Amino acid sequence: MKNKYLLLCLMVVFVATALFIGYPSKPVHADECVGDSNGNLSGFCVVITDTYIDTNGGLTFVWASGQGFDYYNVICSRPGNEDNQVAVDGNRTWFSVGNAARHHGTTYTLQVEGCNNGTFSSDCTDWSTRYFTVT
Repeated sequence: MKNKYLLLCLMVVFVATALFIGYPSKPVHADECVGDSNGNLSGFCVVITDTYIDTNGGLTFVWASGQGFDYYNVICSRPGNEDNQVAVDGNRTWFSVGNAARHHGTTYTLQVEGCNNGTFSSDCTDWSTRYFTVT
């Protein structure tokens, strides 16, 4: 009886180990990002398409994605300030940082990644990055 129990335990450990060793740390996407001549994207990607100072003096950046995502992680940083990551709803494709217009000569680093919720972790694209200098 002890041998059957030991054999069963070893089989469970073996199967669990095989599953976790074979599980990739980040899913591989065959169609990372494809764009057509009209600027339409397809695949697992996000691209920042526009940056501007809006009428309220905020720095706004807009992105396009190759598919719908559950949410976007957004980072907007400038020298002397800590990076602040914000999660934005998947239905939104823009983000604005207030009072950027008053920081003439400052270069902002803007980043966005698209993410889908997973069972144990989120599946996110690579970061799209753009630099914007306030003039």
